[in-house]
Amino acid sequence: MVKYGYVDRAGKLVIQVQFDIARDFSEGWAAVNIGGREGLFGGGSGGKWGYIDKSGSWVIKPMFDMAFSFKDGRAKVEIGGQERIIDKTGMFID
Repeated sequence: MVKYGYVDRAGKLVIQVQFDIARDFSEGWAAVNIGGREGLFGGGSGGKWGYIDKSGSWVIKPMFDMAFSFKDGRAKVEIGGQERIIDKTGMFID
């Protein structure tokens, strides 16, 4: 099974290879999945999604069924079959 980490612009590994699915950084954070598997078109199934910062530290622990990149301080997530919007504290704002 493929795992993902992050490299800097020089190609140096800066966040260890450990995630089952990983999205690009946006607004300083990246949505990553633990325990899932990647599907077509960048989607995935299983596991839980959370957000990391550029040091690789969890800023929002994995709790979502799906998570998308932040834009204007908000991100779409799915939890319990519902689409919701969160802010950068992880609080639902919809």
